[in-house]
Amino acid sequence: YKVNPQAFFWICKGEKQSLVDLLGQNVLGKSYDQILCTGHFITTIDQGKEQVYNSNFVPLDLGQVKKVYYHDYYLEVLNEKGAFYYDQDGRVRKEKPFLVSYGWCGTMGKEARKRQQKIEKYREREKQKEEKRFKRKTARYSLVTPITEHFYEVIYKGKKYYFDRGQMIRYE
Repeated sequence: YKVNPQAFFWICKGEKQSLVDLLGQNVLGKSYDQILCTGHFITTIDQGKEQVYNSNFVPLDLGQVKKVYYHDYYLEVLNEKGAFYYDQDGRVRKEKPFLVSYGWCGTMGKEARKRQQKIEKYREREKQKEEKRFKRKTARYSLVTPITEHFYEVIYKGKKYYFDRGQMIRYE
């Protein structure tokens, strides 16, 4: 399910932040320097260290996180082992999860279908433009392999690096 901090929880701010429920109990058990809530994940930052929780307030073991991209039901994580997809239970997935969304009655009207097709065409054009830009940026590297939606593995002068949409994050 989706965490909605405005409906059931709020972040008490002071020197440290804590996630509090309607009864005034700290649901994470501890206070942090910063708490960020997305729809399905909660990120806490304390003394520069990030910890990601799922919507059941269970901490996920993601290793030493360098960069995280949040999606509705999964995460894209670059850590000390490489770039991976993680589901809500913290399990590593080799491929991007396939998500299906339905309308209220499970069908889509004609106008909604046309609007959806226009959106998909626009996204495809933007993806092609991004691929062209990425190819120009990485033309000098010997081997470029897409790992996840945002991360690419690059071999340059015998060393392994990761690209994060064009920004080089060094990882050997």
